[in-house]
Amino acid sequence: MRMSSFIGKTILSFLRDGNYAHAGEEEAINLVMQRFAKTSNRSILDIGCGIGGTAKFMQDHGWGKVLGVDIDEEAIQYAKKTYPDVEFQVCNALNVASIPRQFDIICLFNVLYAIADRNAALEAFNKIAKKNTHLMIFDYIDLSASKHNLSANNGNQYFINPARTPHICLKDFSVLVKKSGWEITEIKNLDNEFIRWYEELLAKIEKNRHKIRELFGEEALTTTEKTYKDIYNSLMNKTMGGAIIYANSNVS
Repeated sequence: MRMSSFIGKTILSFLRDGNYAHAGEEEAINLVMQRFAKTSNRSILDIGCGIGGTAKFMQDHGWGKVLGVDIDEEAIQYAKKTYPDVEFQVCNALNVASIPRQFDIICLFNVLYAIADRNAALEAFNKIAKKNTHLMIFDYIDLSASKHNLSANNGNQYFINPARTPHICLKDFSVLVKKSGWEITEIKNLDNEFIRWYEELLAKIEKNRHKIRELFGEEALTTTEKTYKDIYNSLMNKTMGGAIIYANSNVS
């Protein structure tokens, strides 16, 4: 079982008291969106929306009309049923250019780290951007000396997957963003917030161990505990951090 699966997202929803799979839940959404005035006329694309809680929160709190997309068909079916007033559709992040409209804001909450071809993704995002569309990436940041140093992450394949690059290295990523038609305007460090959020999540896992086992099984409990202990240890060891990356499109 992977925490990115529908069952994994359901476990996180249970633990976080809302349909959020990303760190920080509503506090994180407010941190990302607080710079924007609220208006119903804004179009927002939530890429990797999971089971829909973040898209629902942004729309309900007045930041704009949201379309949530995710590659997981089961997650999208759940989101559509749970939040019928929010628009959702199945779509791979690399294929968002097939959506026949443009957006004022494109956001990703703990999603880009899981995309192998980030250059293709950023270029796809740019194809549905207006002039000065805002791109917000809330994600894990690679702080290790070497992006491919397995020992830095105890060989944990959650962090180092042969099929994809690991977490975002800001130096390399800044170059990639510019090549893809975006201009970074700010990087907001959230290392301390990520540590606190994962401390709180681990406490919830410990408190609800019996319930997780009862609802989802022993394997699910083991995977959940290991995944988030490993993340927390990487945060504490300073091999991984967190940030919000803000960028604007260079569409003329």
